[in-house]
Amino acid sequence: MATAYLILAHKLPRQVVRLVKRLSDGGGPVWLHVDRKSRQLFEPFRGALDKLGHVTVTSETNVAWGHVSMLRVMMRGIDVLMRDHPEITHIKHLSGQDFPLRPPAEFDAFLARYRSASLLEHFAAPFAGWVDGGEPGGGLDRVRYLHCRFGERVRRIPIPLPLPRGYRLFVGSALWCLCREHARFVLERSGALYQRLRWAGHPDEMFFRTALASSPFAGDLVNNDYTFVKWQ
Repeated sequence: MATAYLILAHKLPRQVVRLVKRLSDGGGPVWLHVDRKSRQLFEPFRGALDKLGHVTVTSETNVAWGHVSMLRVMMRGIDVLMRDHPEITHIKHLSGQDFPLRPPAEFDAFLARYRSASLLEHFAAPFAGWVDGGEPGGGLDRVRYLHCRFGERVRRIPIPLPLPRGYRLFVGSALWCLCREHARFVLERSGALYQRLRWAGHPDEMFFRTALASSPFAGDLVNNDYTFVKWQ
């Protein structure tokens, strides 16, 4: 098994270096995107990152939380990792604030049981968990109305939009682990869905799960991203 890691970071550079070192020591390739706004913050740490093996660092995109720019970066990272590392079987997405509780080798061994499966939360919208959490539409309003970026914020515009044709909307955590076949599918066969969700709020929490849960691969999805999250 060979797992690649795709990381989006925008703060805490010391923590990010620690994370990347832990992953690269495991032998898997790491693709790290640092928000373009944060390049100066990370500049003193570039030397430490450049010394690590199997690591690519880029800062090509100005990312805004909840905006399609996050999804765009993820798709770019998947494309690069798939092209440059034909040996990988899975791609695991992490934020720069994450850290593996177990060694990467143990995660590889765990994924050996899911060689043709992807790990990602996916709940049909409207999702009751989000309704209970204070989002009345349970995820649907993120798509039913136009969302636009103003500076570093994404705002909902009261202009109704149709739901994506041919898809049932699924929502969940932005984190995921895609097997290679599923990663290729979202790159090559989900262009129309991507274009529609460009105008949604937080499309990174909908795109991958909607594309795959509406595909012939729906039965190969594990509804768990195996990530412990503690909000502060």
